[in-house]
Amino acid sequence: MTQQGEVLIFQTPDGGDIEVIDGVVTMTGGLESAVYLSMFGDDGDWWGNIGVPQNQKISGRLGKLIDTLPPIPVNLLRLEDAAKSDINWLGAGVVVAASMPALNTVKITVSIGETKLEFTENWNSHK
Repeated sequence: MTQQGEVLIFQTPDGGDIEVIDGVVTMTGGLESAVYLSMFGDDGDWWGNIGVPQNQKISGRLGKLIDTLPPIPVNLLRLEDAAKSDINWLGAGVVVAASMPALNTVKITVSIGETKLEFTENWNSHK
């Protein structure tokens, strides 16, 4: 049996992860993994960048800003702009919204046509 698509990378409290059931990696035909890696891929910590030349590493601006900006509503626009920049390769028609559903939490919603992807992250600036 051949699976098509790409490995599904989903969000966890510790970052992105994959699922393996009975030795088979869960796959997706959608954009979930590509969007997640575009926004939250970090050239310092992500395992997929190990051994990759610096100019080819995946590195999202959004994840870096979440780690450095104070978690206050005025910074939501900066997070939206960073997310839009990270996924600009998707072309026109992509809508990004950032909100604070709880204290020290940010939710990024990406709408691509009829597809809606939501990513919720702890927003505690560490620096």
